[in-house]
Formats: sequence, C-alpha cells, structure tokens
Amino acid sequence: MLDAQLVEGPLGTLIALPGCDAPLAAPKNAAPQKVSLGIRPEHLHLKADTHTLLQRQAQVEVVEFTGADAVVWLHAPAGRLCIRVPSSDAPRTGERVDVFVDASAMAVFDAQDGQRL
Repeated sequence: MLDAQLVEGPLGTLIALPGCDAPLAAPKNAAPQKVSLGIRPEHLHLKADTHTLLQRQAQVEVVEFTGADAVVWLHAPAGRLCIRVPSSDAPRTGERVDVFVDASAMAVFDAQDGQRL
C-alpha cells in the first residue's frame, strides 16, 4: 500500500503521489482526501508500453529469482514497491529504474476507514 492524496486539479480530482510527475486519475466523484493505493506486483512494470509512469528512479533493493519470474523489491519516493517481472527482464540490485503502472488495476482506499473508493 502506498500513501497518496486526492487533490483537486483543473480537470477534476487527481491522485498525487510522491515521486510521480503526473498525477493519476482518481475514482469518479471522489473528494480531496488522504488515500492508500493498492497495487499488485503483476500490475507494475519496468517498461512504459501502454502503462502510466508511477515512480522515477526507484532503487532496486532485492531481486528474487523464482524460475520464469523474478520478484523485484524497490525503494521509491512513495515507499517500498514489489514488482513481478520475467526473469530475463530483471534489473540488477542497486540499479535505478522507472516504474509504470496499469492504472486501471489500482485500488484506491480511504486512508481513514479503509473503504474502497
């Protein structure tokens, strides 16, 4: 879970996250407030493709090879992240990487009561 803030922007409410240059779209009809973002490791990516930038220059702390996949633990401005990637695409420990997200797969929760927005 990552701590974030819903903020009012010129085009509506957006998700502001430390280390994220461009705010992410917030759930419809959500008011500005503190939130927690839930993102599964398989919804985070090291390549942009059609994904949205989540964090710049996250540092690789640990790489665990589990066969065809690798679990990569990162230290990012927004907090600690875990990504699952193909073993052949795994970065090296100490490397800095940009992290992208499938924004449609993020879950946004009210930071106060834990209810999904």
